[in-house]
Amino acid sequence: MSLGSNTESSLIKDAITKYPNILFIAAAGNSNTPEVLSPARYPETLSVGSINQDLQRSSFSSYGSDLDFVAPGENIIVTDGQDQYIVQGTSFSVPHLGVIASSYLSDNPGFSNTELKDKLIETSQDLGSPGKDYEFGWGLVRYQIESVDNGANINGIIYSVNSSGRIGRTPFKGAKIKVIFENNESLKLESDNIGRFNIIFHKNITEIEVSNNGCILYKENLKITPEKDQ
Repeated sequence: MSLGSNTESSLIKDAITKYPNILFIAAAGNSNTPEVLSPARYPETLSVGSINQDLQRSSFSSYGSDLDFVAPGENIIVTDGQDQYIVQGTSFSVPHLGVIASSYLSDNPGFSNTELKDKLIETSQDLGSPGKDYEFGWGLVRYQIESVDNGANINGIIYSVNSSGRIGRTPFKGAKIKVIFENNESLKLESDNIGRFNIIFHKNITEIEVSNNGCILYKENLKITPEKDQ
């Protein structure tokens, strides 16, 4: 839900209470205050705030004890079919959480809302103070593949490298990743807007290369077998 208010709405509250089997997700608010807006602050609702590419709370994002999760909501590119626009707001964090929650529900159709929330907490990336905190809730919500039949997956985050060759704290958006398999087949992908990547494979990996604008940042010959999740 892309709406919110400091005052309670009995209409919205009654609707949320009436349908306990529906997962309601709402924006925390964009007032940079230590109070999550209604209906996001209702216990039946999952509230989500915004973070930027540096995994820091967006300067506009509301926070507090009622905040459940955070998701990207800053420098988001949207389109009307012709032009592209850069937007921001916790309203744009809502669909990110919605897609991930839907993915887990698709993997586990029998999940209750409580079980689904537990899954989101279990797989979120903890940010700020350990555990739940006012700034980030339970952390950055993310989808994690549990298993791959007869195969495996590698997932992680690529960070920038400074001029001295040390790994920084800023996630690397759009890094080019090339995976070579033992039969010389290759797989190409990019890290997402917060540096994440996920490689699903069923054959032995012999080489991984990371590059940007044609410049190789990392390259290693190795052997990874698809026996279990990496």
